[in-house]
Amino acid sequence: MAYKPEFPYRGKQIIIDSDRVLLNSKSDATFIVGNKAVSISSAGTINLDSTGNCIINSSGVKLGLTAKHPLVKGDTLQTVLQEFVKILNDIVAENLSTAVESNGAKMVSVQLAGDALKKASANLSNRLAEITSLNNYTE
Repeated sequence: MAYKPEFPYRGKQIIIDSDRVLLNSKSDATFIVGNKAVSISSAGTINLDSTGNCIINSSGVKLGLTAKHPLVKGDTLQTVLQEFVKILNDIVAENLSTAVESNGAKMVSVQLAGDALKKASANLSNRLAEITSLNNYTE
């Protein structure tokens, strides 16, 4: 069940209102913990900066208020596409490139299509490494 905040809030609360607020831990960590939710909002940007990794540990991450489309696992997609390209090139394109009529005459238009398919699959195969991010990962 999604958390819905109570407005106006009637419980005990602390409000800090200033031109700038800085929380700084000089020798250890800073924690912001909420029993039901933690909300960070800005009229401008929200920046998460780290010299290490930025880890979001949750049972699900939605990018956008109405997010409904799943993310692609890039390495899995890359493997599936490599297998598909191999099938296209080794079986389909090769057979098209050598197609002949029942009387042994070359099927020139089909062979040209096979050659074009070979070139397209080779181009796709060469570009597959570009589809995965070097910086962002998902489970």
